[in-house]
Amino acid sequence: MTIYFVEGVYRTLVDMGLVHSRKEFCEQWLGRQEGYIRSLRFYRLKPSVHVFAVLANRLDYYAQHFSGPDTSYQERLQALSQGCWAKVEERSRLDWMRAEACQSKRRRHMEDVTLRDEVSWDA
Repeated sequence: MTIYFVEGVYRTLVDMGLVHSRKEFCEQWLGRQEGYIRSLRFYRLKPSVHVFAVLANRLDYYAQHFSGPDTSYQERLQALSQGCWAKVEERSRLDWMRAEACQSKRRRHMEDVTLRDEVSWDA
C-alpha cells in the first residue's frame, strides 16, 4: 500500500532534519491538511496522484539546492523523488487502464443487448 511509502518519506525527512512533525510534513510537503495521513489510514485510502506529484516536485527542488562536497542529502532526496514519480506513473497507468476496461465492458454489454434485441425480433 502506498501509505507506507509516504510514511517512509516522512521518516527519512525527519532523519535528515528537514521535517519536524507530521503536521509540517502534511501541510508543507504534501500540500494537505495536518491530518491527511491519519485520514488515509482511518479510511484505508491511498494517497492521490496529486499528492505524489507535489511531494516529488518539492523533493526535486530541494535536491537541486543541496549541492556541495557532501552529496548524500541530494542523493537521498533524488531517490525519494524518483520513488514518488514511479508512484505517479503506476497510479496513472492503473487509472487509465481501469477506465479503458470499463469502456470495453460497456461496449460489450451494449453489443450483447443489441444482439438480444435483434434475436427477439426475429423470433
